[in-house]
Amino acid sequence: MTGGGGTMEGGAPPPSAVAPLSAEVQAAQATLAADPRNLEALNLVTYDALLRGDLDLAMQSLEPAREIAPEDPAVLIHLAMLQLAVGMVDRAMPALEAAVQARPDWGRPHLWMGLALLQGGQNEAGIASLDKAISLGLNADELGFARQLRAQAMLPPVAASAPPPAAASPAEAGPPRLAGKLRLADGVAARPDQLVFVIVHRNADGSGPPVAAKRLPASALPVDFSLGDADQMMGGAWPEQVWLFARLDADGAPGSSEGDVESAHLGPLSPGSLALDLVIGGG
Repeated sequence: MTGGGGTMEGGAPPPSAVAPLSAEVQAAQATLAADPRNLEALNLVTYDALLRGDLDLAMQSLEPAREIAPEDPAVLIHLAMLQLAVGMVDRAMPALEAAVQARPDWGRPHLWMGLALLQGGQNEAGIASLDKAISLGLNADELGFARQLRAQAMLPPVAASAPPPAAASPAEAGPPRLAGKLRLADGVAARPDQLVFVIVHRNADGSGPPVAAKRLPASALPVDFSLGDADQMMGGAWPEQVWLFARLDADGAPGSSEGDVESAHLGPLSPGSLALDLVIGGG
């Protein structure tokens, strides 16, 4: 779920050129070739582009959809998702509130409202919104994303004496896709109660929901890390190219905030990159 069409840093193609389109999205594109103002097809293409992180395509298809039906709940959700992808949480909230009001029985607006609330530091309200989304029904990918977000938000701050989280069994996790050493740069200090998020994105910008993420106590650093299919946010095939970074979190709330310290964004990385050196504050 991440940004920008065209060629990315390192000559990598945009996400939409890496993973094959679903039959439903291909059919929507064919519909738009014959009828460029078909709202249902525009919404399908826009949502898929947003989930893939192709923000250029998302903006191209969202613009005519907003001209046709600016108050359509799906259009409002897509506008909010685009704003969330570039960090505009406050601007995304009115569109999501309008979408929830227009379609209170639809799980999707509650899902993205939950993400916006978590990004804004409102954990309790965010969890409630995710619970509402799950209760109303989501597609398989959305359900996996909602459960992952909820699980992360429910984790309590890690105490200084707490051991690192137990690793998943090899049968459960499958082979690691990325692995290496995670450490702090010289001069960077971490409190024992702080958290570290290791995050995988589909593009160099790091916008949109992650491909995969892992949460670790800062007290464990330096530490060997690995990410695999069990750490994915929405399931599906692991991308052929990803970007990886780590964030020393300042306040314990999902999403970036003032005072966070990040590593450089490593990438593009292919599956099987297992000797990475991820240095927080060493960007």
